[in-house]
Amino acid sequence: MVDASAVLDLLLQLRRAHRIGELISSPFAQSHVPDTIDREVINVLRKRERSGSLTSAEAETVFGEFLLLPFEVHDARPFAPRVWGLRSVCSVGDAYYVSLAESLDATLITSDEKLARGVAQLDLDVIVP
Repeated sequence: MVDASAVLDLLLQLRRAHRIGELISSPFAQSHVPDTIDREVINVLRKRERSGSLTSAEAETVFGEFLLLPFEVHDARPFAPRVWGLRSVCSVGDAYYVSLAESLDATLITSDEKLARGVAQLDLDVIVP
């Protein structure tokens, strides 16, 4: 499974995009995300558009590409108790990805090195491309 940081790196063709693309297109990759990903991706695209690092047309294109990604989207609410339990380990937003990955026994692909360090003590496979 993949978090918003990795999805954004892929969509915006940032430095880790090629490796992320390889990882999520692997036949062993699980394309699961919590429904919180929409808010995160939209927020980043909005900020980049407002700052001028993306034109409105570019932001619109990237958003359209995001909507086409073949993810199985999971309702975040059932993970709230575990997210609360992870509050000393990582941010609330990150905890939704961690708790979903735990529940699926899936590897979490993230571009967020701080997240990877924060969850190192958990029984969770994390890949930072």
